[in-house]
Amino acid sequence: MAIDVYQPCPCGSGKKAKFCCHDLVDDMSRIAKLRDNNQIRMALQALDSVEKIHRGNLWIRITRAGILFELERVQEAKHVLRQLLNEHPDHLTAVALYATVTFSLDGYEQSKTVIERAFKHCREAVPDMISHLAVAIAAHMLAKGKLMAARQHLVLAMMLAEVEDQKPIFLELLRFDSDSKTLYPLRGVHEIKQYTGPAGIQNEVNAASELAISGCWNAAAKRFTELAQQQSELPIAHVSVLWQNAGLCRAWDGDEIYAAEALHQAARSHDDFETAVECETIAQLLDMNSAEQHLNIVQSKFGVKSVAKLLTWLDDQQQFARINLVSPSGDDDPADSLPEGVFQVLDRPRLGELTKTEIDLDTLPVIQAQVAVYTGNTETDEPAEAIVSGIEGKEFDAALQLFCEVAGDEVEAVEPAGNDDEQVLGFVYKDFRPLHLQRHFAPKTPIVNQRRIKQQQWDHFIDVEWPRIPSTALGGKPPLEAAGDSDLKVPLMASLYLLDAACERVGSVFDLPAMCDRLKLPSPGDIEVDKNTQLNLLSIMQMHRLPTPKLSDEQVQHSFNRALLTEHQGFLEKVSTEIASRPACLAMVDTNRIYTILAELCQKQSRRDEAFSWIARGCESAQGQNQAFEIEMNWRLRELSLRLEDPSDPELSPLLKYLWEFYVPKLPQLRQHLESVVALYEIPIPWGSAQVPEAAAGVTLNSGLWTPESPEEVETGKKLWIPGQD
Repeated sequence: MAIDVYQPCPCGSGKKAKFCCHDLVDDMSRIAKLRDNNQIRMALQALDSVEKIHRGNLWIRITRAGILFELERVQEAKHVLRQLLNEHPDHLTAVALYATVTFSLDGYEQSKTVIERAFKHCREAVPDMISHLAVAIAAHMLAKGKLMAARQHLVLAMMLAEVEDQKPIFLELLRFDSDSKTLYPLRGVHEIKQYTGPAGIQNEVNAASELAISGCWNAAAKRFTELAQQQSELPIAHVSVLWQNAGLCRAWDGDEIYAAEALHQAARSHDDFETAVECETIAQLLDMNSAEQHLNIVQSKFGVKSVAKLLTWLDDQQQFARINLVSPSGDDDPADSLPEGVFQVLDRPRLGELTKTEIDLDTLPVIQAQVAVYTGNTETDEPAEAIVSGIEGKEFDAALQLFCEVAGDEVEAVEPAGNDDEQVLGFVYKDFRPLHLQRHFAPKTPIVNQRRIKQQQWDHFIDVEWPRIPSTALGGKPPLEAAGDSDLKVPLMASLYLLDAACERVGSVFDLPAMCDRLKLPSPGDIEVDKNTQLNLLSIMQMHRLPTPKLSDEQVQHSFNRALLTEHQGFLEKVSTEIASRPACLAMVDTNRIYTILAELCQKQSRRDEAFSWIARGCESAQGQNQAFEIEMNWRLRELSLRLEDPSDPELSPLLKYLWEFYVPKLPQLRQHLESVVALYEIPIPWGSAQVPEAAAGVTLNSGLWTPESPEEVETGKKLWIPGQD
């Protein structure tokens, strides 16, 4: 890397390199090039030679510390920097590097003071170093499950990153905001609330806000808390803002216990109901993030003597149901890396084929765990093994015991190589365990029936079980008893948002207004917007309250993009329906995408008539578009997929006949697909023995053709399902 002599000298003197360490530029450029080429040890040797001539030079000392850090000689790097800072305490490059080294060596809590010093003073001098430090802290926070802290450190890193480093950070932010495993109130932006008050206090609040903007969230939280505790003469609404800001800063600092306390305090004092509810929702979520509120998704590994024998034994057991796997179509995930067999472990014998009337919650077996059996690999010395995974508790223990009894001497438990964390794959919230309950369906159970059963299960939990579960947030009362209690109005409403988020996580749709009515709560009110409202600064909970009919076309488009990112079904349908009602908005987006989204949402929610209506609109909109033939055909195939969910659908055979007679003559490749569908679903052939005419000249099958999946098959290119993860 060539060093520009007209830039500030890397020694930190403030002078240009040409007028400071000019005689070192050539040597240090050579050392920098070695580092860029990953020749770190050679760079250190070259630096040793240079230092013999220029002893004590700050540029050399800073460079030495950086090279030692890259060589993972962290303690030595820290020693070099400590000595340098004792002599030059305001050397900003050293301050930033010392914070990075100390964090790497001692962890975040022990390094908080030096990290905040670097964030506060080094942003302008060495923004790239501060950005890299923030990214490292974000990864640390994410590993610790401190989600709001992880996201906010990524935001800080994005603000300070060099242009070439911004894209990966931006993609990380997108991944975070779109991660459906994280309950949506914790995702997205949360802004420090603006405060207007007496001049003396205003100045102090502004100073605390500046600390927050610079990333000094611990110091900012302390200041906001002190102000909230001291200002007894202020209106309570003013104090609530201070508590809210203190809570957010605590959360960004990773201190979720005190963050929850501050946000609870803000919720109790806010005069705006919706803001109070959002503070309380985040506080309750942070409370739930404690390990005591989790049920871990765990796994136990076993060595296997004979895979063939074990698979045979499991197939013979009525409480083990094999999942059919499909061979991968690509080379990215080779078949030998996949299980030889995957089984659901049931709480009762698996079922044969049932009629529609026999399928209900009481007759279907519950899936207690999953067993994946691997053959191993002699070339890489990977042994054959079986992995039992599921949500910890009596159901998993029973499944594990049953597996051991069936497998007998063919398996031997494998002790974890490291700590117990290797056995933990994730977690679910204790309060929402019933939402993760999975049931085993008999072979060829129509998907429409499977959806119906799942919806019954969710409805029973939401309507019957959940309202009667005592809640810590409600003072030990269940929601039904808390209804009508004015003191519990805010925490009760927040608990509904948590339930909504939990339902979204498992793919269920929660009717929030209906439950509000049942529990004597006001439905969420619309947020006020105008043409100057910055939608990108709204939290996800605020976005859900947008009055979509009042938004401009551009605002609706922005809301749609946010909805696609967060994937909240209710909000996505709300915004997509609004776009579908506005010709100007439809012209701004892919019409087929809008109708597809709406059809899929209705399909997932078993609103079949509405789904068919959107498919019909999609077919109609295809007329006049480029590639109208292929677009309409894909809509017809989407209709086929939906009708196949209920093989008794009277419109299924006429649709198959139409596809055969209209599309197969032009696209003979479609013939095999339709024949396989008829065979798989055991549908009487609707087209008789009619011969298929020759293909029309020049018509080819689009490589992007959408085709329905078989409900009994699992694509092996995808990650295997783990109980508790949807």
